[in-house]
Amino acid sequence: MSSASLAYGAGVSVKNLGTTAVATIDQNIIVYNYAYDGGGIGCIDASPRITFNVIAWNFAQQDGGGISCWRDASPESPTM
Repeated sequence: MSSASLAYGAGVSVKNLGTTAVATIDQNIIVYNYAYDGGGIGCIDASPRITFNVIAWNFAQQDGGGISCWRDASPESPTM
């Protein structure tokens, strides 16, 4: 595992963006991360656009080995 601490969103963490800012997580390889929640991606009070990523072999102690979102988080993904 590449992430030693039990944090939130060990691969990518998006926090507290509010309702007007938009982060984009695009064309990444997010692998072999370990966190308490959201091993690959953790979204807290943020709604990023998540597109064309490889998210694999991530683990979480509690929830969301790949992606975990909470507290007013509504991530988007394009429809194909």
